[in-house]
Formats: sequence, structure tokens, C-alpha cells
Amino acid sequence: MDRRGLPAMEPEQALRVFRRILDHDDIALTVADIDWERFYPAFALSRPRPLLHDVPRVAELLTETAAPASSGGRPALVEQLLGTPPAEQRHLVLAAVRTEVAAVLGHDSDGIGANRAFRDLGFDSLTAVELSRRLAPVTGLQLPPTLVFDHPTLADVAAHVHQRLTDATAELFATLDRLESRLADSALDADAGRAAVERMSLALARLKELVADGDGDGDGHEPDRAEATANIGDATDEEIFELLDRELE
Repeated sequence: MDRRGLPAMEPEQALRVFRRILDHDDIALTVADIDWERFYPAFALSRPRPLLHDVPRVAELLTETAAPASSGGRPALVEQLLGTPPAEQRHLVLAAVRTEVAAVLGHDSDGIGANRAFRDLGFDSLTAVELSRRLAPVTGLQLPPTLVFDHPTLADVAAHVHQRLTDATAELFATLDRLESRLADSALDADAGRAAVERMSLALARLKELVADGDGDGDGHEPDRAEATANIGDATDEEIFELLDRELE
């Protein structure tokens, strides 16, 4: 029961709670020491359990699941994938997934084959939920608790994660393409044009800071509005998008 989030209670603690219950007229009460981080994800594996959503810790868990990305920036794995050839990307993702699988099972990662089924490794609903929770901050992705059932081997999960991360990059470029098309079709007056250039300058400068530090020519500071605008204020639309493409390669 402890593995399912229902650890045994100390007798003294349980008796204190029962004595408090006897002082009231409440009926049909249950006394339990519940580890919600373990209990709720497994309990809600097949379907949501709205009756528990008002429990404070459950509400926090639901919020964390909806937005797993950390405020400290991109996960280290995502940083490693930038500018890395696809074959090496797949290797990095596979290694990251294998590390988390080993941590969940308490095994050495070297002994876990990429094509071995999670079922054969001893995974159940609890360890499946735990793996999904561990992979979320590593990848920056929202992963379902049914991950190992939908993708039954380590290699399958790694391929799925890699595809999700690659799709996120493709979506970014698609957004840039749409923006470039809108700019070409827009008839902006002088004030609106300057405001648009200023906002794009800030966004581009922040983007450059994210990718330049790893290339040795960024100093890690966040540019202010005047500095960002001065750097590329004279650039054409084509030069701006060319720079975006080059920095994200």
C-alpha cells in the first residue's frame, strides 16, 4: 500500500484522529495518511477523479501537470539538441529516457535494453506514472501517465519524445513563416512600423541571448529596448528572418 501512496499510520497519530472524530457527529469518515503525489496519478490513470480535485495538493498536482516547464528556462536536454544532427539527437534522447527508466526501477541504466518491453522490465501503473512525471521536467513536455502503455519499449518512448521535441521546433519555424508572410502583406503607417520593428528587435535580441551563449559570443545579459533596437534597427525584413534562421540552425 505504501507504493500506492497509502503508507501505514503511526498508531498514536491514528488514535488522536479517532478521538477528534468521536467529539463530532460526522459519519462515514475515512482516516488515512495519503501521499497524494503517488496516489492521485495512479488513481486517475484511467479517467479523471473530479471528487478529489478540491484537495489542495491534488489541485497543485493538476496545475503542475498542465504546465511542467520550469521557470528557469529550457531543459538541459533541449539545449543539447540545438544544432545537433538528427542521429545524435536520437541518441541523446534515448540516453535521457534510459536514465529516468533506471531511476524509476532502481537499476543500472547500462543493463536496460532499448527494445525490451516495459512490461518485461516490471513496469506497472505506478511506475508508469512515475516515469511520466520524471520525464516531464527533463524534456519540458507534458507526457501522459499512459506513456509506457502507448509506447511499449524504451526505444518507442525515446522516438516519441524526439518527435515531440522536433515538432515543437517545426512549429516555431512555421510561426516565423506566417509572420514573414503577414509582414509582406501588411500596409503599416510609419508609427505602427516603428513599433513593430521595436518589438521584433527585442524578441530577436532575447532569442540571440538564448542561443549565442553556447557559441561563445553571448554575455548572458538581457538587452534593454534601446540596445536591442540599435543592433538591428537598420536591418531589412529579409535580413531579420535570415538571422533568425541562422541562429536556430
